[in-house]
Amino acid sequence: LQEKKEPASIDDISRALASIYAGIFLIDLVHDNYVIIKSSKEIASMLEQIESAQQAINVAIQRTVSTDELSDVQAFMNLASLPERMKTEKCLNIDYEGMVSGWVKGSFIEMKRDNTGKLEQILYTYQTINKEKRKELENLQQLKDDYARTEKDNEAAKEAFAREKVVLEDRNTLLT
Repeated sequence: LQEKKEPASIDDISRALASIYAGIFLIDLVHDNYVIIKSSKEIASMLEQIESAQQAINVAIQRTVSTDELSDVQAFMNLASLPERMKTEKCLNIDYEGMVSGWVKGSFIEMKRDNTGKLEQILYTYQTINKEKRKELENLQQLKDDYARTEKDNEAAKEAFAREKVVLEDRNTLLT
C-alpha cells in the first residue's frame, strides 16, 4: 500500500504560482492604493514614495515601457476604466516591449468584487516573455515571407496562363 501524501498547502500553491511572475501587485481600486507582493528592487525603489496605485503605474510606465508601446500600455493600465473593461472578465492581458526586461505580458486579475459585482481589488502581474515573443515574431515573419512567395508564384502562374491563352488563340485563328 502506498502512503497517502498530504495535499499541497495554499502557501506552496501560492509560491508556485508566484514563481512565474517577475512582479505582483495587489491594487485596491476603491482607495487607489497598492501593496507590492513581488517586484525587483529597481521597481520597488522607483515606487517606494508613491501611495496612489494610478500614480505608481504612471511612473512605472514612463520609466519602463518603450516609446512605441506607451499609448497602448497607458490605455490598458488606466484604473478608472478597468472596472468597466473587466465587467465580464476575470483577467485582462497585454503584451508590450519594455526598456528594462524586453517583452512583457501584463495581466490584471480579479481579486474581489462588492455585493453588486463592482470590481474592488485586482492583482497586476507581469512576466517576461522574450522567448515566446521572439518565436511569435519569427513565425509572423515566416508567414509574411510565405505570403509574399505565394503572391509571386501566383503572379508567375497568371502570366504563364495569359501566354498560354495567347498561344491557343493564335492556333485557333490559324486553324480557322
